[in-house]
Amino acid sequence: MDPMIRGAGPRRTGLALPAMLALGLMTWARCAAEMPAAQFSPDGLNVLTNWPSAPRGNVEVAIIGAETGATRRLGAAAVPGGAAWSPDGRWIAFQAMEGGQKVTRLYDARAGSARTISRTFGPPYAWREDSRRLAGVAVDDERGLQIVFYNASERGESLRVSVDASAVSSMVWLPETDDVAFIGLRDGKKDVYAVEGGQVRKISTSGDVLALTLVSERNELVWARSSKNTRYILLSLYAYDLRSRSVRRLPFPDRVAQINPTPSRSPIRVDDIVIAGTGTYLALVVSDPPVTNPKTKRQTQVQRLFTIKTDGTGGRLVRTLALDRGGVHGQEMRPFWSWDGMRLGVLHREAGRVTLLQYGADGSGGRVIARSGSGG
Repeated sequence: MDPMIRGAGPRRTGLALPAMLALGLMTWARCAAEMPAAQFSPDGLNVLTNWPSAPRGNVEVAIIGAETGATRRLGAAAVPGGAAWSPDGRWIAFQAMEGGQKVTRLYDARAGSARTISRTFGPPYAWREDSRRLAGVAVDDERGLQIVFYNASERGESLRVSVDASAVSSMVWLPETDDVAFIGLRDGKKDVYAVEGGQVRKISTSGDVLALTLVSERNELVWARSSKNTRYILLSLYAYDLRSRSVRRLPFPDRVAQINPTPSRSPIRVDDIVIAGTGTYLALVVSDPPVTNPKTKRQTQVQRLFTIKTDGTGGRLVRTLALDRGGVHGQEMRPFWSWDGMRLGVLHREAGRVTLLQYGADGSGGRVIARSGSGG
């Protein structure tokens, strides 16, 4: 079990700005790869994502109607997954290109207009529950990587805190505070950190954290850890109580009948984990051992997407995708949850085409919301 919070003061990394920028982008190699992440609007009526723009072929931040598939484009995307909807549904913070430079823009969903608020910080973003404050990430050539706190009401930065990490992902705002938590990458290890009262604290120490979410109703941070051998242990879950400052391991079976029932019938790795904000469901993308065609000698890697409850029950296969390791690249699946945890969204990319789908929380009732090149 991970210990309770330990202090971790800021430290200068000694890396030059170009190197820091490169490391900052590395965090998306697993979390987003070439496939953008997505987010339901708080009311569940729309999906926010990076979306191919036909016929130009570039990718833009877009709002897609969850029922209609109608597309509203906000601007050219700078980073996959670099957008976040405010809890009240009014604002969208996103990173876009402006004059050849990456900037953070704030889109007013009511007025249908956007303005640039920063040229120095970008995603991942986290909103405070009142939608008045925003956190992002900056890279300073003197102080290294920093968490930036921005006051959307007063239109200005309120604080910058240096972080002893080379990259940040999965940032969440801690309720009823001016603090955030995130997954930080340092020396190839990923752990849970928090910025509280302007001070950086390290919460986990295992170095193998794959996913993080805030379960606000329980006032907990929940994260998933990877397994060294998925044939015997699929993953493990932990919860950090924000009130008692204590960590406990959540009950989750080593083997799940639908996913890794025996050592010979198990995936070789877990590619992606997304935890619903209610803390009740997980979405898992796993890769099975590659299979070689004896005639063509080409290898096929099969990915499988599952939904499963956080107690390890109710596992269900949602989708499969065969990855041709011999030549076709950029094929993958990216799951995401609605704010109420009742719906699972999936971005499915295959042969250069992106499909946006929606399912029930248990993986049932799937339907297509939109396909790239077919509208918008």
